[in-house]
Amino acid sequence: MPFLLLALIALLSPGPAAAEIAPVVIEGEKVKPVALPNPSPAGTGLLDIRQGGLDPALWRGSAAEILTPLLQRAGVALTTGELRAPALRGLARRLALTHAVPPGGPPEDGAEFFAARVLLAAASGDADAARRQARRAPGFIGETAYERLAGIALMQGDFDTACAPMAGGAASPFRAKLAAVCALRGKNGRAKARLALDVMREAGEPDTPFLNLAEAALGGKTVRPAARQVPALHAALLVLAKAAPSPEMLRLIEPVPYPLLLDLEGRDAFRGRIALALAQSRQVSPGKLEAFYAALNLKPGALAAIKRDPKNLMTRETVPAELAPAYALRAAGTAKDAKEKAALLAMLIRDTPPEDLAGSLGDLIFESAPAPAPSLAAEAPAFARLALLQGDAKAKAWLELAGGPHDLAALADIRRLLPERRRAAELVAFARDESIPVLRRADALALLEALGRTVPNDAVAALGVVTQPQAVQDRALAETLRKGQTGEALLRILLLAPGETTSVRLRQIRALRLLGFNEEALTLAVARL
Repeated sequence: MPFLLLALIALLSPGPAAAEIAPVVIEGEKVKPVALPNPSPAGTGLLDIRQGGLDPALWRGSAAEILTPLLQRAGVALTTGELRAPALRGLARRLALTHAVPPGGPPEDGAEFFAARVLLAAASGDADAARRQARRAPGFIGETAYERLAGIALMQGDFDTACAPMAGGAASPFRAKLAAVCALRGKNGRAKARLALDVMREAGEPDTPFLNLAEAALGGKTVRPAARQVPALHAALLVLAKAAPSPEMLRLIEPVPYPLLLDLEGRDAFRGRIALALAQSRQVSPGKLEAFYAALNLKPGALAAIKRDPKNLMTRETVPAELAPAYALRAAGTAKDAKEKAALLAMLIRDTPPEDLAGSLGDLIFESAPAPAPSLAAEAPAFARLALLQGDAKAKAWLELAGGPHDLAALADIRRLLPERRRAAELVAFARDESIPVLRRADALALLEALGRTVPNDAVAALGVVTQPQAVQDRALAETLRKGQTGEALLRILLLAPGETTSVRLRQIRALRLLGFNEEALTLAVARL
């Protein structure tokens, strides 16, 4: 019994018995002090729950050696444009930047885990936040991760982040070339860039396309180098040199949509496709998108044909699909009244896939749209659909003006927009509406069920022999959900995205709802509807 406890008993005991109890000291085995390791910075982040971060225990139960490849794969999916849905890109950013308890594993696993999170944050569209997070644990960012981070920042057009000094790292060919690019961008950096290029040539720099493009940016002979790949440094020089890329380079660049590519010279059709991809994922703001479309050289004859009859917008011989938003917005900007403007914009809405409307393009169209009015009832279904995709409060007004949910997207959140007593009847009527393709009706009912809405049996029976789509199965995702491994489950949800089929969306929606991400689940369903 410890000495202090014996002494306390003695003091509390009455009378002379207290003097009869001799103190006893029990000595334990000598233990040498062991220094505790410093806390791992692998879980360091910029966001806590109050700032939009996730649960600090989100990595609990998962190992870094499992999580790191998932983070890397998610970053690749964002980089290549396979993962465009804004709701999922937002989740990726929050996952990457959340300050949380790091997963278990050896120190080298923690470093790779942290670097993968930094690169995921950058790939999600926030290179500046990624760099700030990297500065919290600079020892965990190796040269390869630094090069990728700087490259992503360049492709996002974020030269300030790419060119900001980064602690650590020795001189390298990449850093020398990046310094030359950053000098070329500065007002008084031409002499510095010239010196850097001369040093590179004397040192035998093997990257000839880089040297030639840098010379073009300095005002030398214009070049259009062919290439088997187009690194971020080359793409940045193409923009700085105002050089028109070769067709081969365009084919290499196009699968990887980044904001920097909007600044390339020439080829409006190529840039139009890049603009749509960026607008879908909200990598460009509505304002920048508007400025981009306003600067295009559009054909006066095509503009006149669209104003004469908005249906000409859907004639591909007149207007290429990738430039349809530019033509419609330009024509709407010179419309003589609200009715003409509404007709032009409604035609653009009908001609645009829902995924594109759910992003910055939809924002821009909605900002340009007239207010709901009885004279616009004919176009109301289209604007109701857009309002639902944008989550705008005017959705109900447009729906009422249309006289009912004539458009598929009107079912996206029918519980909120229509009285509860009308819901079952509206769904049955929708399921029987032969003006809508039966497969789309089946998809809509399945998505509503995935959102937790009750779909009456009469509505399902009205589909006839067509069955509703089923969610894809993923054992690894199901297991992480069962174990409550939130972070790993979210990564596996993101990695289902490249398919972007209804079956994939159903699985993502159900899994997100299980994890409590109801708003993201609803956003995915609305865009799919």
